[in-house]
Amino acid sequence: MADRRQLEAELAKLDARLADERQAVSVVRCQLDSRPLIPAPSVGAAWHPEAHAVAELRAVLAARRSTVSRLEVQRAAVAARLEQAKRFNQGGN
Repeated sequence: MADRRQLEAELAKLDARLADERQAVSVVRCQLDSRPLIPAPSVGAAWHPEAHAVAELRAVLAARRSTVSRLEVQRAAVAARLEQAKRFNQGGN
């Protein structure tokens, strides 16, 4: 029973972290969407002043999305272990 409670607590923590990371992805996405479109560079053209900021936001967005994916995998694993624990407890009763 303690193992089941521990898994439920872990699942709740992962749900909270996932919600936070998804919110962060949304915020970064909005920041990126609010930036002006940068024209494709042409030969000899100067570096666009917003290009660095946009590249940085894209890197942050990719990292946040990666974190969300990793947390989703962890959550699925914990949910599966919890389901298995529930079945085991039902079988033992």
